[in-house]
Amino acid sequence: MHLFDCTSAAQVSNRDDLEADLNLYRYKTKSDPFLSDLFIRGVIQSISDSSYKPRLDSVHHSLHHLIKKQNAIGWDQLIQGRITKSMVAYQDRHYHEKGLYNRSTTGARWAKRIIVLLWRAVLKAWETRNDFAHGRETEAQRKYAASVFEKRVHDCYAYLPQLCGTDRDLFHSSAADTLSKPPHQIETWLTLVESLIKQAKKENTQVKQCQRIDKHYKHLRKHNE
Repeated sequence: MHLFDCTSAAQVSNRDDLEADLNLYRYKTKSDPFLSDLFIRGVIQSISDSSYKPRLDSVHHSLHHLIKKQNAIGWDQLIQGRITKSMVAYQDRHYHEKGLYNRSTTGARWAKRIIVLLWRAVLKAWETRNDFAHGRETEAQRKYAASVFEKRVHDCYAYLPQLCGTDRDLFHSSAADTLSKPPHQIETWLTLVESLIKQAKKENTQVKQCQRIDKHYKHLRKHNE
């Protein structure tokens, strides 16, 4: 991606920060080590070489199938969050094998969070480039954005206690802190967080709709009572 593939000190720092964040994420989420190595190398290498493809003889044989799947999509697409479903299934299997699988620790959630991490990195790189080219927004623009986005931001923070711990990483220290950001950054933040909350609400609804199994065995329940 051109935003990252730049020799400016700021963008080099952004690339280093992205690699550090990905490494932190792998440990924080107990990611599969083989998949993590492949993913991080794929993201970083494809930034400077859009035609990058990992060599099959350089990785664990269990990854060969998903490498071929990602080859079809393009490794340079990782930075934009376009990840093969084979990676999601691989991480899901890892959680099951390690006894870590639960409602908040799944391959799908692993992928969703890492995509958000990548999007945030792209946003940061874009802001670095935009600030250099056009300068920062005026204070008047900040105040106007705060008034426009205020209710939506506060609604997001009101739902914060119901989110899983790792999903809270997108939030700032307070709603006021979020509203103090540049207008385009607030809007992008809202797009990401509102999507996250929408998915969380959907998952909560599905859980609530699950019926107790003993409902179908009333005679046994009465006997036990």
